[in-house]
Amino acid sequence: VRFEAVRFTPESPGDGAFDGVEVGGVRLHVTDARSYDPARTGVALLVEMRRLSGEDWSWRESHFDRLAGTSALRTGIEAGFDVDSLVEGWQAGLRTFEAQVEGLLLYP
Repeated sequence: VRFEAVRFTPESPGDGAFDGVEVGGVRLHVTDARSYDPARTGVALLVEMRRLSGEDWSWRESHFDRLAGTSALRTGIEAGFDVDSLVEGWQAGLRTFEAQVEGLLLYP
C-alpha cells in the first residue's frame, strides 16, 4: 500500500462535519491486491495517527469500541502495542470464525 497526503473539501457530508471546509487526509493506493489486508492497514493508520497526534489525540471511546467490536484495539493502541501485536490479538477468533463459516460463504 502506498499512502498519499491529499487535501479535499467535503460537500454535504452525511454528518455535516467540515462541510465546505478544506481538510487534509490520506489516499491509499493498493499496489498488490493479493497481499493487501485492509484491517491491518487500518490498524497501522490508527497506530501512526495516534503516535503523531500525541496529547492532541482523543477517542470517542464508546463509538470506536462499538465499531471495533471490543475495547481491546483502542486500549492496545493506547498501551503502545505495535501493529503486529494488535493484529495477532484477533487471529485466534478469526480462525474460529473461518472454521465456522467454511463452505457457507458465497465468495471465498
